[in-house]
Formats: sequence, C-alpha cells, structure tokens
Amino acid sequence: MQGSLVYYSKIVHFEDETPIQLEMRWVNAQIVPDYINQDFTQFTPHQYLSNNCPLSAIEHTVEAIIAEDKVKEELALQEGSACLVLKRRTWSNNALVSSALLYHPGNNYKLSSKIMID
Repeated sequence: MQGSLVYYSKIVHFEDETPIQLEMRWVNAQIVPDYINQDFTQFTPHQYLSNNCPLSAIEHTVEAIIAEDKVKEELALQEGSACLVLKRRTWSNNALVSSALLYHPGNNYKLSSKIMID
C-alpha cells in the first residue's frame, strides 16, 4: 500500500463493558472504496472486508509488548501492563487490502496449538 490512498479506522471492541481489543486498521482505498462509509457498529471491519474482498492470503505476527500510553488508555490497562499485539495483513487477488494492529490485554490471552502428525 506504500504510496496509495488508505482509510484508517480505530475501534475498541468490548465484552461486558470491558475493552478486549484495540483495532487499528489501514485499508487500501483503491481496492475497497466504500470502506470509509460503513457503520462498524453493525459488523466488524474484518467481516466487511471478508464479505467484499475474497481473501487470497493472510499474514499474522504475534508479539508480546508493554502497552504504550495510547494503548493503555484505550484498553483501561494499568502502568506496565503487558499486551499481545497481532499484526495482520490481508490480500485479495494478490493485492494488499489491509494492514491492522490488534492489541489485546496480555493477562486475558494465551497462545496454544495442536499439530496432528500421521
């Protein structure tokens, strides 16, 4: 998306009045020109993009960090709180559609996986 017009959205997701995710997303305006006109109180940006841009690739990177002030404030975290940040990029038909930073309170999440080997 370098050099392209992008739309930016910042949304705090809640569960039972508790912030559980800060979503900061940049969307390629050329690929998704109506993104900026959406009401994301009715559906998430991810749902909208998945419905309108068939995914051809997704890239995820997960990192543990100490929350910056802006993230602490949005997620109502204490000083020095850990966060998990998921860095996500998505493509449709080999065109980069969006790039997102998804911050989560670190004390509420853990990563695990199970790999079946025949």
